[in-house]
Amino acid sequence: MNLQSSKTIQTTAGIFLKLFIPCIVSLWSCEEKSKSPSSFNLQVIKVEPNKTDDSFSNLINEQKLIRLEAPDSILIREINRIKLSSKHIFISDNAAIFVYDTTGRLVSLIKNLGKGPGQYKTISDFSIDTLKNQVEIMDNQHRTFMTYDFNGHLVSERSIPLVAIAYARSNDLIYFYSGNEINLQSSYSLNETDSEKYEISSKYFPISPDDARYLHIRFPYHFYTYKNSVRFFKPLNDTIFSLSNKTIASQYAIDFGKNRIDPEELFSMPHQNIMDFFNVLRSKEYAFNVANILENENYLFFTYHFQTETFHVAFDKSSQQVFQTKKIKYAFLNRHTQPATTVNFGKAIRRNTVYSVMESYEFVTIMDSLKKTFSAGEWASFETTNQQAANLYGKIRIDDNPILIVSHIKQ
Repeated sequence: MNLQSSKTIQTTAGIFLKLFIPCIVSLWSCEEKSKSPSSFNLQVIKVEPNKTDDSFSNLINEQKLIRLEAPDSILIREINRIKLSSKHIFISDNAAIFVYDTTGRLVSLIKNLGKGPGQYKTISDFSIDTLKNQVEIMDNQHRTFMTYDFNGHLVSERSIPLVAIAYARSNDLIYFYSGNEINLQSSYSLNETDSEKYEISSKYFPISPDDARYLHIRFPYHFYTYKNSVRFFKPLNDTIFSLSNKTIASQYAIDFGKNRIDPEELFSMPHQNIMDFFNVLRSKEYAFNVANILENENYLFFTYHFQTETFHVAFDKSSQQVFQTKKIKYAFLNRHTQPATTVNFGKAIRRNTVYSVMESYEFVTIMDSLKKTFSAGEWASFETTNQQAANLYGKIRIDDNPILIVSHIKQ
């Protein structure tokens, strides 16, 4: 294997990431390593912004609505993350984790905000262990891992050395993503450690001083698990990486063609802050911010922005077809359409089922509007053909918990 002092990778967005590699002969050839992603099995997905049709909506077989129970006015502030097991739905906001069964009944609540022992200040990220029936919370302000059982009882508390905004476990490894926050221990945005002493074994994506100054972008998800691999993606990098066996590989690359970001043009302009940066992105014909990635056996789903609009995309792995839309159609709401956003995109996937969210006030407002436009006979017909929506409309309040939309994807 040839030694390389540095390697430059161009992402499909045109952003260059210089990955300095002091030694890459083997994983064990130096104490602290920064490594370059391989691209042996890279799948390039070509996307043409603004090329949309109804095909995306036609991928959905059926939809089911789940009302999230709110006993004693236990309300979710804003859903940040959803994680799934065969029996439970785990939902987090910044303050608590709500554990529901698959019908929407609240099973338990994990909430222990504070500054004392056994308490966390915020939920930066979390993971579930279905073998141990435990939930692990990462608090990046206290730099701690807090582990609770499914009933909300504290099991353990451990300090972590890195400030991170997201993490993922893979066997005996932990991957910490710090965004563009430089740690004392590392000036790289992605760090791989062991799960016992949290000693850094590999580093990826060096953080430049300019990025550390203003380029701070956070997604609800930066990791997801597909089969035996942890997938990772970072803002303004249209590549999805696979992390496994102490290696990193480029798995998918989104190619926006003529609408990919021109790094020379973008970074030759001074940017005072993150808002200024995004204003420039929107003013150009750039497609950017690939995010909210979900993957199953048949499809890869993601969102991106183009100028002022958000697009939802499905990539069929078998046919290599790309389906995208900037309008969402709800079959249970008489094919009512709404602009596609990152909020109404799917937040979790299990096999061929995607879970997305609609706020209760939004549902009630749409139903009120439909009822006003229908005659008495048309409304009676709507109630007959859309029973679950009509039944929910009769029960839900405008200030209730959000509704889960469970969409079954055609195979």
